[in-house]
Amino acid sequence: MPITKRTPSAKNPTLLAGEHVSPNTAKSQRLNQGVTLVELLVTLAIAIILAGLAAPSFTNLIQQLRLSALVGELRNAMNLARTEAIKRNGKVDLIAADGNWERGWFVESPENDRILFHGPVHKDFRMSAKFTDGGQHIAYNGAGRTRTKNSSNAPQTGHIQVSLGDHSRLIVINFLGRVRVCNPATDKNCTTTTID
Repeated sequence: MPITKRTPSAKNPTLLAGEHVSPNTAKSQRLNQGVTLVELLVTLAIAIILAGLAAPSFTNLIQQLRLSALVGELRNAMNLARTEAIKRNGKVDLIAADGNWERGWFVESPENDRILFHGPVHKDFRMSAKFTDGGQHIAYNGAGRTRTKNSSNAPQTGHIQVSLGDHSRLIVINFLGRVRVCNPATDKNCTTTTID
């Protein structure tokens, strides 16, 4: 049997002369070629539109998460001050740096033993406080109860309000020294009237 040389067809260089393409083979060759520029641009346009629609809700979610994180850090500092006061059986303070909670806070004992320091918060946060003795600190006695700056027998109550954008949280401290975080927008029992 003679050997014949097979040459590619002019219409399709992958086919040899005389071979035919089945519809399934043509479809699989088309799929292996990738996507066209038009298909890619349409896909990108749809993705950009969907991302634009989702962006406001992501911003809202990020603000809520940042607010929760900062409130958690301040609440942990309060709990640390209370625990240290019980452990040392003496006074331990949580004090706003330079009298302003936005500049940070620190936990220290009367012996100037600095237990914790938190630096300034991001400029987007707003913080305000109101306590029974009017100061910018929270003091705990050896029993773990709040006290005013001048008297270990007078309980201190109050709150710190932390806000970011349209979101706000209250950290409420009762006279026993217990801390509660609430959202004034959703909790009808979350008020600042606890010290009035």
